[in-house]
Amino acid sequence: MKRSHRRVHFGIWVIIGPLMLWLLVLAFADIPETPDNDVLPEALTEEAS
Repeated sequence: MKRSHRRVHFGIWVIIGPLMLWLLVLAFADIPETPDNDVLPEALTEEAS
């Protein structure tokens, strides 16, 4: 590989590397559970269970 080609790849990884790491951290972050769905009336939820 020519030297300029290596520099381009290095520059791309300098930008993409931290971005991918940040996305992985967000993907595995401890996201709180969603609250119960209180939108449906009680009659429908009792009938469904």
